[in-house]
Amino acid sequence: MKAPKIDTTPITNVFVVARKVIDFHKSQKNAELDLLKLLKLVYICFGFISAKNKRLLFSSKIEAWALGPVVPDLYYRIRPYLNEENSFSVLGVADLLENQNIKKAVCEDIDDICGYYLRKTSSTMVGLTHKEGTPWQRVFNGTPMTIIPQNTIIQHYFDLFFTK
Repeated sequence: MKAPKIDTTPITNVFVVARKVIDFHKSQKNAELDLLKLLKLVYICFGFISAKNKRLLFSSKIEAWALGPVVPDLYYRIRPYLNEENSFSVLGVADLLENQNIKKAVCEDIDDICGYYLRKTSSTMVGLTHKEGTPWQRVFNGTPMTIIPQNTIIQHYFDLFFTK
């Protein structure tokens, strides 16, 4: 079944989604979150929530890199700080304040996604995004920075969760 037409006005931005993922993990005991897992969770949030709401969660492009889908805007914002004790602090107060503008249902979806994947390792998350038929698998050709079309991601998550 073809996914419904998607409203291209984003619900929020990628940094707000990342902040919500980080906040969820901080609220859980013994929940590890590294950059790789953060990137995968943000990607999954994008696909699921965009398909569910028939509206883009965020407008940042998503690329197929060797270890799976990556939102370059997020990666390059955090990457310079990875050697510091709390690299995720670069997602600052302004991003957190904008979070208030997200619908409660969207915040709950982000929390549900994080809760489901909470105990999965980063390598498990990579494996999930590399499965046969995933948008990453269909696009990745060994060359990093190949864009994964947003409609391909949304169709994949629509088929997974909303066509049964």
